[in-house]
Amino acid sequence: PKESGATARKESGATAPRVDDETILTWGSGSPGAPRVVVIHGLGDRPESYVDAFSNSGLDAEFLAPQAPRRHGAGYSWFTFEKGQTNEDFARAVATAEAELAPRLAARTGGAPYVVTGFSQGGILSFALAARRPDVVACAVPIAGSLPGALLPTRKSPPVFAVHGADDAVISAVYGRATVDAFRAAGGVAEMDEVPGVGHALPSPLRARWLARLRQCLTLAQGGAHP
Repeated sequence: PKESGATARKESGATAPRVDDETILTWGSGSPGAPRVVVIHGLGDRPESYVDAFSNSGLDAEFLAPQAPRRHGAGYSWFTFEKGQTNEDFARAVATAEAELAPRLAARTGGAPYVVTGFSQGGILSFALAARRPDVVACAVPIAGSLPGALLPTRKSPPVFAVHGADDAVISAVYGRATVDAFRAAGGVAEMDEVPGVGHALPSPLRARWLARLRQCLTLAQGGAHP
């Protein structure tokens, strides 16, 4: 089933999004020197779903939202997770998706650092990029994600501030906590906010924490100190 993401709609004053670089949606140019934020959609969703939330967030950044390569219902999918799939197979699927996505982002950013965030499959890939590309990921805000054991970091990674619904029945917050613990054990700054009463969705209480953590990431990306 399609994951529950934000809904896009046109708003007065919002920067009109454009598509370039192999279906990477971009909007919000930001002030000179403002960081880039990569927003990764979830299963069955589209990049357009996040334009509304971030165009009206007041965040000073340029947003890049890549589209997954595989069709899934009315949207797209980054990888397949099938019933009975082993952890090893799942890790390979995520690793392949990350390896396909990273060069697309590098071509668009010129190899410059960026902040990465995303929901569910996008949260999983946000974790994966932070673990595997610490040279270009400045900070990560994974939402409702986790990593299989084979992809957990073995070296210090950029700061990770995860957000997870406490009642998530699709990707349990237990797995999110375990992933954050692994980032911390590898020497990085890693924290997770659990939002009570929230499942695998993006209601207002979770979106508020998401934006708060993203603001924190942007401060760090621009040279601010972690509190």
